[in-house]
Amino acid sequence: MKSIRIIAALLLATASIATAGAANASAKITVDLPNDAVAAGDVAQIPVTVTGLTWAKADVTVTSADGDLTVVDANSVLTLQPGYTGLTGTELSFFGNTADVVSVLSNGLSWTSPQTAATNVLKFKISISEHVDNQVVDPTTGHSYRFVPNESISWFDARTAAHALSVSGHAGYLVAITSAAENTFVATKTDAENVWIGSTSDLATLAALSPAITGNSTCGYYWADGSAAGQPTSTDCETPTAVNGSYFAWAEGEPNGANHVEDCGVDNWQGSRGSWNDLDCNSAAAAGFLVEFDTSASDFTGKALVFDDLTGQGVDAVPAEVAQPLANTGATLFPAIELGAIVSIAGAIVLLVARRKASK
Repeated sequence: MKSIRIIAALLLATASIATAGAANASAKITVDLPNDAVAAGDVAQIPVTVTGLTWAKADVTVTSADGDLTVVDANSVLTLQPGYTGLTGTELSFFGNTADVVSVLSNGLSWTSPQTAATNVLKFKISISEHVDNQVVDPTTGHSYRFVPNESISWFDARTAAHALSVSGHAGYLVAITSAAENTFVATKTDAENVWIGSTSDLATLAALSPAITGNSTCGYYWADGSAAGQPTSTDCETPTAVNGSYFAWAEGEPNGANHVEDCGVDNWQGSRGSWNDLDCNSAAAAGFLVEFDTSASDFTGKALVFDDLTGQGVDAVPAEVAQPLANTGATLFPAIELGAIVSIAGAIVLLVARRKASK
């Protein structure tokens, strides 16, 4: 089996994570991929060599269009990202100490050719980025999310702490979950559980947002911050009603406004992912808070080399802007971009390799 060797020098963006980008400006990634079609069911090794990284920890996401990828973690040095259950599948995501990640990728990644045809070609994608604890980005919106563990913080103090955080110049706020898709993302792609969110019926907070807000004192809920600040979510206790088609995900019988003091919302309550509950805003029952940052893809856009034709005889490479730039906070990547480009974004390495043609 022939192989084609691709070496990508990084073109690092400077808009975000400038220090990390500068420190890794000489980093390189090298990938050996099968150039010939692979027989159905056969396993092809995919050696990935990464040099020059200075991050303490690194995130990796690998994806194939068809056929399972497998990572062998013989020394158990990798940690799965939230929402991922193993190291075999069409998409894998994990993190670890950079040296460990580099070592595993050098000889522990393989692809099993699917049974869809007698022979198959590999469509392969890999991204490597600096790991930031408890932080992810939603590729659909470009918004970033960070879970901050704290088992004794009130909703009010959590809100103040969220405002003090920032990503790419965007100040944080307690997450405002305005759609089912967003609720599913924060429920499954973060470690957040029993966490404060930005929904509240606290009258003092609402009055400070807008004197026009006249929700009832127990179960008239609004978002406190972000682009949705002042927008209502629901009215009525125990059997909530949406306001103007707004989204909510209250657990059954919630919010109940118990004892007329439960005025602040939590998500992923008691392990029920995506289910909201109302608590006393000063309760110690929450395990932390979830912060949202209104980042967008443009905050993290980098340069790209687009490969039009990889046949084993040569490489046709044209520098170009990425048609659908990835959004990356330097944390977990869940990219939605077509194959065929090598991208470096905000200190991250993203290698997207075009379809191989069988050699003649």
